[in-house]
Amino acid sequence: SIEVKHGLACFCRFFLSSSVASKVGTKIIDGIKDLSVKLMKGESGIVKEMACTAAAIVLGVADDSDSCMKSMSSPLLKCMDRKETMEVLKAVAKGLCVAVQLKPE
Repeated sequence: SIEVKHGLACFCRFFLSSSVASKVGTKIIDGIKDLSVKLMKGESGIVKEMACTAAAIVLGVADDSDSCMKSMSSPLLKCMDRKETMEVLKAVAKGLCVAVQLKPE
């Protein structure tokens, strides 16, 4: 259901933003990244917004930022299409801002 998917996307977003995210293993971050990308493809606007935010935040949490950027660039660019709603575009921007705060270098 949309509520469950939105809840999963919210979990991904808030977990990745927390201090705990930097302490977990790569497998967990990869699982959250995969879940976020899967949820980004949904039809529901609220799910897509939160999933796009979470997917962008992954860039600030991943140990190997370059590899992560390569795998995330295509899904994120799809969310940044001009045909997307303003809310989805803002969601990606929020996620990228959090990613920069988590990994400023």
